[in-house]
Amino acid sequence: MTTILPNKTVNIPFGNFSSALGALILFGAIGVGCILLPIFIPATWAYIVGWGIAGLVFFGLFFMPISMAMDVGDRIPE
Repeated sequence: MTTILPNKTVNIPFGNFSSALGALILFGAIGVGCILLPIFIPATWAYIVGWGIAGLVFFGLFFMPISMAMDVGDRIPE
């Protein structure tokens, strides 16, 4: 990605975007698997553990873009 400044073009690297995207897909799959856990194990603890872990995973995924944006902000020249 390039940004045009007065009389200057600066390249802003995205860092490890591909590894972050891979982590997003992996943790999304883990979250969906935890939601589906009570279907395969019909017990009360499966609901609590499955939905609890899925909630934590999706909470972390919700804030992942914010952490990536803060990381890119450090590499923008001033």
